[in-house]
Amino acid sequence: MSTVLTKTITEHLYHPLYTLWLPCQPGNLLSLASPESYEQADKILQETPSFQAYLHHIETNTTNPSSLLSVFAIPRLSQLNILRPEKYLDRKASTSVIFQDQRLYYPEMSGLIPGSTKDEELVHLALSRFLETLGSLVLGDMLKWQDEKYPFKPTMFGHGVMEARIDGSLVNCLTNEAFAILDARTVYRSREERKLYWEETAKMVSWIQHDLRKGRQSPPPRYLIISQCLEQIYLVVANFDKDYEEYIKILEAPVLSDNPRISCEMMEMTEYGPFNTDDAAHMKEFSKHVLAYYCEIQKTAFAEVPN
Repeated sequence: MSTVLTKTITEHLYHPLYTLWLPCQPGNLLSLASPESYEQADKILQETPSFQAYLHHIETNTTNPSSLLSVFAIPRLSQLNILRPEKYLDRKASTSVIFQDQRLYYPEMSGLIPGSTKDEELVHLALSRFLETLGSLVLGDMLKWQDEKYPFKPTMFGHGVMEARIDGSLVNCLTNEAFAILDARTVYRSREERKLYWEETAKMVSWIQHDLRKGRQSPPPRYLIISQCLEQIYLVVANFDKDYEEYIKILEAPVLSDNPRISCEMMEMTEYGPFNTDDAAHMKEFSKHVLAYYCEIQKTAFAEVPN
C-alpha cells in the first residue's frame, strides 16, 4: 500500500455502515443460547465450588482473593486492580478503527494512538482472564481465546481501506473462525461517547465481511462483542439479514457512490448490561450468559470440519 492519510472513524464514515443502535437493555433479558444451553450453564456454575467462592468473595467485599477461589483467584485479582480507589486509570482512549485514504500522498496521524494504551491493557487483562477461566469449565482444547489484534484483513471502503483492531477473539483452532470478539475501554459507555459506538459498528462489519469473504459455512450463534468499560461489562449483539449481507459487500467496491443501495433493513446493534464486576448478582448473570454461549458453540463449532 502506498503512503496514505490515516484518520479515525467519523460520523461521515460511519453512516454507510447502515446500522441502528437500539436502546440499552438490562442484562437479564438477553438470550444468547437455547434454553438447554442455559440449563447446562446454570448447573455447571452451581456445581463449581471455585465460582461460588468467587461470588462469595464479591459479596463480602474481601480485599484479597483466598485459596478457595482456585482458578478464579487471578481473574478476581485483575478485577480488583481496576476497582481499587487508589488505582487511577488514564481515560485517554486509543483508536481502534482507522481509515487509510489512498488518494493522498502524505501521511497524517493527527495524534492517533493505534495501539492499546497501558491502562486499556489492564482492563483487557481483567476481561480476558475471566472469560478464559469460565471457558476452562466447558471448552475443549479446540476453542481458545487469542489476543491477535488484527485477525480480520483490512476492508476496502470507497477510495480507502478500513482496518479494525480488536482486543481478542474466541476462535476455533482448527478453522480459525471467530465466535466472539473483545473490546476493552477506560471510559464508561454513554451514548454521548458516539465514537465508541461507531468503532464497535466498524469492528462488527469487519468481522462479518471477513466471514463472507472466507465463505464461512457455519456462522456463530450470535455475532457478539464482549466489551468491558472500566468495571462494567456489556454484551453487544448484532442482528441482520441476508439482504444486509449483500449490502455490506458493496462497501468493498472502488467507489461507494457508484453502487446502488439495495433495499434492506439496517443491522441492529443491541447492548445488554451493565454487568458490574463488583456486584455478585451481576457477575452470576453475566457468567451464565457467557457459559450458555460457550455450550451453544460446542454444538456447532465443529459441524463443518472434515474428518
